[in-house]
Amino acid sequence: MFLLTNLSDLPISAFIVGEGKIYDYRFMLFDSNTPTKMEAPAGWDASALPGERSYYLWMVKDFDKEKMIQPGKSVSDFRIYLPEDTRKVPIFAPNGAQAIQEKFKDLPFKVNLSDSSCLWGVIKIVDYID
Repeated sequence: MFLLTNLSDLPISAFIVGEGKIYDYRFMLFDSNTPTKMEAPAGWDASALPGERSYYLWMVKDFDKEKMIQPGKSVSDFRIYLPEDTRKVPIFAPNGAQAIQEKFKDLPFKVNLSDSSCLWGVIKIVDYID
């Protein structure tokens, strides 16, 4: 679960986890990085954007300003569920790197603001279970 706090002067309309990560074959097309379920706060949609960077997207529905995260406010309930990684044999990416499941620690994120600008950051783990 993610808690998103808006430290900007404009409302947040979207939250993208993983965008900005350097191209990394270890996550590419790895089934354990495909969510079994994603949840969003009321008025928001959630979806996975599969590919080499394993993007996870939450976006306010219909650009509803009432549902956007207002300056100085925090919203939780951005949730992602990944399947349990039960591999017995390692999977290797095309470049020879061993495929791994995303842990979200220090993963970059991007927020889109109501004026179409964006801000970047890195996820800070508050309660991390490895």
